[in-house]
Amino acid sequence: MMIQQGESVMLQSDDVKVVGKLSAQEEQELYTKAKMDAKTVQRLKGESFENILETMYWSCGYYGNKPALEALFYMHPQLLSHIDHIPKSSDFPYTMLSWCAKDGHIEAARYLLELKANVNHQTDIGETPLHLNYQKPEMVQLLLEHQASVDIHDEDGNTVVNLAHRSAYCGRTVALLQAHMQTPSLPVTTSTEASSSSQAKNNSSPGLSSLDAELAHQRGQPPVLRKILGPERFEVADKIERLEGVINLYRDKLVLQSGRMPEAELKLMREKLELYKEMKRTLMRQFRVLQGMPASDDEGDC
Repeated sequence: MMIQQGESVMLQSDDVKVVGKLSAQEEQELYTKAKMDAKTVQRLKGESFENILETMYWSCGYYGNKPALEALFYMHPQLLSHIDHIPKSSDFPYTMLSWCAKDGHIEAARYLLELKANVNHQTDIGETPLHLNYQKPEMVQLLLEHQASVDIHDEDGNTVVNLAHRSAYCGRTVALLQAHMQTPSLPVTTSTEASSSSQAKNNSSPGLSSLDAELAHQRGQPPVLRKILGPERFEVADKIERLEGVINLYRDKLVLQSGRMPEAELKLMREKLELYKEMKRTLMRQFRVLQGMPASDDEGDC
């Protein structure tokens, strides 16, 4: 199907409007925005469908070129049904959305999502667009708004939640994911509770049960590591790793909010941070015992 100048065409996917009636001037503006001269437009209009698929993928999707995508969809509306196409010429199992997510092309990704690109497409190693760029909060937020799943595992058993928690630089992403999952917030403690280190040392801090619930919800456990460590040691190691993510999140918040929040709130945040650090030290002592090593009170800074 070729769209003639000025023709009224509406291509829809679940009521998402792709193109509408364009005047000659509007059509020219569309191509100008895409940096397509008259010769290029004429060539693209006459391309075979196989070649136009390649052009869409490499010249538009790979580079996150939203204006070029808009122009191509106007010229060839049937491309919409191939929005998740991966050409044989690609050495990577990425859709256009996967490329845009990976390289941080927010506007192109938003456009593709509005056209119902598969937000949960998995590569041959199980990576979704969320896995490919969980370090960029703006991209994570966009994908979550379009029903990206946080429960999909890659071939190593990792969900995006696991990966974000393990990174020292993903505090904002962790907060976004926790809000999206609507999990119970980690325990809000008073200064009295924070100072009760004896509770944490005997592994009976009221915060630990809440942490257990949080971890159970988020867990995507690599089966090989579980087999090597054994169930009990793996559970403790897993909790330590998750706590590191929580500790990093609170450290990030303290840095970002210093001078902006009331001192009383900052003080409470520091108390909560110390509680989580003490919980981590308790778990580290427990892990050493399970390893057959003496439990040391000197575990360094958390």
